[in-house]
Amino acid sequence: MSVDVFSCRLAAKEALGRQLLKLYKVEALFDASVGQYSCRLELLSSFIELLNIVKTNDVYLELEVAMADGILDKMSLKLVPGIKVIPESVRVTVLKPQEIHVSGLDKALHKVQVQPSNSKYIAVEFIEHGHGISKYRLRFFEDLPLDEHFYLLVISPETDQSIKVPIVGSTMLAQKCSSSFYGGPLVYRMLENLGFVLTTTVIVIISIWGTETRSQIGDASLIPAERSGKEHHWPVLTVTLKA
Repeated sequence: MSVDVFSCRLAAKEALGRQLLKLYKVEALFDASVGQYSCRLELLSSFIELLNIVKTNDVYLELEVAMADGILDKMSLKLVPGIKVIPESVRVTVLKPQEIHVSGLDKALHKVQVQPSNSKYIAVEFIEHGHGISKYRLRFFEDLPLDEHFYLLVISPETDQSIKVPIVGSTMLAQKCSSSFYGGPLVYRMLENLGFVLTTTVIVIISIWGTETRSQIGDASLIPAERSGKEHHWPVLTVTLKA
């Protein structure tokens, strides 16, 4: 629910950052389900338009929170493009090698790690790194058991993303559609692959008063750069992004 005890405002000092301000709607609210005051950032345009502006640049924004009594706190946020994994899921019908591609900024790709959930059945080999894309080969040693869940874990320290790519055999296809392990509907799995951290209708990005966290916004990540202001004994205030 919306609140009037404080207000949220997004600002930018640099020209590139100011171009992004029109793409976001900022709202102060109280999330009764978790007992937290929040600033919700809702992207009004598409992620494509967002990335066309950001491109390969790091963009700095400032989130300002003003209380009714005039107390002001703010935090610097850095917007950087995240990685993307293709395909979103791997289907194994025969035991032949398959490829996965990880796209993103070169500085992020050089630090990416790709790990199989079970090395007894699956091996990952690095093929090559090109501009904006890294290629990996998957090898399968034997048929995947039905009583186990298999996946690739793609870790990107630079953008703080951890993406699970489900691996299913042809006999596991029906099981994949109903299993909660794979996140339910395909739409959810696609969002998960883009770095979303879903909590009902919002995506938690970062805490202002309380433990600071980091999360992704589609193909981009908001990362805390620095904050100012005094500590206050108020409910934890989180920045959230509407899914």
